[in-house]
Amino acid sequence: MYPFHSLFSLLALVVLVWLYFKAMAGRPRIWVALGLAIFCFLLSNLAYTIQGGFGGGHGPYDIVIGITALPWALAIDHIEWPEPLRNAYALVILIPLILNVTSVLVIWLVAAAVTGRRPFSRGNGA
Repeated sequence: MYPFHSLFSLLALVVLVWLYFKAMAGRPRIWVALGLAIFCFLLSNLAYTIQGGFGGGHGPYDIVIGITALPWALAIDHIEWPEPLRNAYALVILIPLILNVTSVLVIWLVAAAVTGRRPFSRGNGA
């Protein structure tokens, strides 16, 4: 089992609470989207911890872990990962988290560029 999964969960919970307060401060769309990505991480991390690891589709919570890793769970097997990332926790929990958060930020920046809004200014509703 990955030794730092509890630390990652605690950090993600703190970030999720911070995002909640940011969303309540008037810029909800981006913060809600990031919060959803982090919530999926927390849910899959909880299922991973309760189950005691990833069962390769045979564990009782593998479906939860797989759904919260979408859409990146479909591409993970087709990419050659470095040796430190070839463990179940990194492949089904951490890498989908990083890719989901990155996707949300890229979509947000592209949408801001297309609409002509400054992505980090106050009052644009993003």
